[in-house]
Amino acid sequence: LRGILGRLFESMFTLSEIDVNPKTLCSFIREAEKHYHDNPFHNFYHITCVTHFSYMLIRASKGIELLNSNMFYIFSIMLSAVVHDIDHPGNSNLYEINSKSELALLYNECSVLENHHCSMAFRIMRVNNCDILAELSPSSYKDVKKTIVNCILATDMSVHFELIDLVKKKVSAGWDLQDSNDIFFFCRIILHASDLSNPVRPFH
Repeated sequence: LRGILGRLFESMFTLSEIDVNPKTLCSFIREAEKHYHDNPFHNFYHITCVTHFSYMLIRASKGIELLNSNMFYIFSIMLSAVVHDIDHPGNSNLYEINSKSELALLYNECSVLENHHCSMAFRIMRVNNCDILAELSPSSYKDVKKTIVNCILATDMSVHFELIDLVKKKVSAGWDLQDSNDIFFFCRIILHASDLSNPVRPFH
């Protein structure tokens, strides 16, 4: 599965062009895999499916054209897919909140698991040879981190209908992908849709 993820990244863009070391990316994915548990659903197989579907949506839609001027956004979506459920305990946010778990206390009962996934992703970057953002400029790092966090928080099902309503408004009003807010929203929708993509796949 790690090899599949690596090939998806490599076929989307040349990593050196966005200052990402391929070996570091491999180390990061390998370390991330260690933090996925043997859950019935939120496991590394799910991550591979979501990353693949993100790749397909970007390719099949106009995403590749719209975001081509800044490949960091595409990289951020793909990376978000890899880590969006990292260290998932197999419970829901509601369970964490009702059981008054440590995670619920830590994140003040707000998108508990999604905030945890964000935190874990950036903690892994502190592991030796796993800091895939080390070569980025301060401004690029800021944009990538903001995009990753926004994308992962969009996988919280409590915001699903809010996102759907916003998509309907965007379809009517049109997208302005020169506007950073529209770009961030577009990225969020790609990951949210990919996270829910199982029903459109063949059953096997």
